[in-house]
Amino acid sequence: MPKPRTLLLTSQNRELVPQQHQFHVLGEFGSPAADEQPQNGREGKVRKGEEHRAILPGPVNGLTIDSSCAVQRLLVVARARETKSRLWQRLPTASRADGCRRIHAQASDPSFDTLHGYTPYAIALTAPADTSSAAAIATAAYDTLIGLQPQLGLNPSQQAILDGDYAAYLAAIPDDAAKTNGIAIGEQVAAAVVALRANDGRENNPTVVDLGPPAAGPGVWQPDLSRPVLGLRLPGIRPLALESASQFRADGPNPLTSEEYAEDFEQVKQLGRFDSATRTDEQTAQALFWTDHDLRQWNDGMLHLAAARGLDLVQTARMLAMAHVSGGDAMIACFDAKYHYWFWRPYQAIPQADTDGNPATMADPSWRPLRTTPNFPEYPSAHACHSTAVVEALDAFFGTDRVPFSLDSRVTGTTREYDRLQDVVKDVDWARVLSGFHFRNSDLQGSNLGRTVGRYIVEHFFQPLG
Repeated sequence: MPKPRTLLLTSQNRELVPQQHQFHVLGEFGSPAADEQPQNGREGKVRKGEEHRAILPGPVNGLTIDSSCAVQRLLVVARARETKSRLWQRLPTASRADGCRRIHAQASDPSFDTLHGYTPYAIALTAPADTSSAAAIATAAYDTLIGLQPQLGLNPSQQAILDGDYAAYLAAIPDDAAKTNGIAIGEQVAAAVVALRANDGRENNPTVVDLGPPAAGPGVWQPDLSRPVLGLRLPGIRPLALESASQFRADGPNPLTSEEYAEDFEQVKQLGRFDSATRTDEQTAQALFWTDHDLRQWNDGMLHLAAARGLDLVQTARMLAMAHVSGGDAMIACFDAKYHYWFWRPYQAIPQADTDGNPATMADPSWRPLRTTPNFPEYPSAHACHSTAVVEALDAFFGTDRVPFSLDSRVTGTTREYDRLQDVVKDVDWARVLSGFHFRNSDLQGSNLGRTVGRYIVEHFFQPLG
């Protein structure tokens, strides 16, 4: 199990990204699990000698709706502020998910076409030499968001925030031909992407019954109808890059009567219980760290990474497009599998173990996970699918796995630092067992799916020209 360095956010390390590099716009595509997670857990501990006063990141300057996802194509050239409204996180999960994938894909087009060097995603344009990339990208992002209505679900006050921030950002760009050309390019790109994604499944709102659940019984996940069932729309959304949501569908969970299932069962039973005597304080902190919204965690982490590496506008655009399209399509593929197999969660499997036909599993009616389990099927792990796909894209972008990287959690108020990208995958895979949300096999298979999706996308999209 990886042991990344854990540090509380302090006044000394709070400003990890220079102010001019901080730009957040909208939420990203990631696991909806965090929609269900409490945001005030502080039970985790850090190692002795590394504990400091926790200071959570505050607002920064710039054009933004929330600190969760990005048209951070602008992050390298703009000062940005995080609005105090939590607009994006109040939107339905599928709206956030699809919105971010589309924004990241389209926002890469004006920067690539304007500055040349990489294949565009949606439309090939020849921009005048005097074209403002900042104006192009901001306009492409804004117009795409407008094009996402009504599915995006912005109310009038939220729309006013978006309108005001866009206007303020453009006002900071000199009024010249370059700005005019940039706006025109952005409008064309947004129109192309909106047209490309018409009738892509966002307009559908299926129920649990619409997805054809199997009859209740051992191994079958049963939704908690006292709270929203999440991710129902995702299996029916047309991917951005994959040929279909089921293109790389995982093989399925271990049979209930198998030795492998019994081993995973016992592991999560011991380690994932809310009052586990086996899980260490460090493991509890690891589990709670990943109950934050991983889409926000990844997005902020990549902003920091872009600044630390000194990436320019085009490099940042390409990195974020590769990462978020990979993560987004991995989530569509993941939820295709989830609502294909309908596998039960540990909080259902452990109390009902006397029905699974496996003599090696023992029921415990009192068992509960460390935190409330996300309300969708267990297999495969969404966190594993998403995080591994993002890691695969970053690995391809940098050409190496040896990329020092950090992620923070607003649940624990800590930052975890990694020497290699794959260490993040190992960390999140274990965390979901330690939290009591997943069987180990689901995490490993989720990572396999995310890795496959990520590799497919980086091999087929966002490639250098020539």
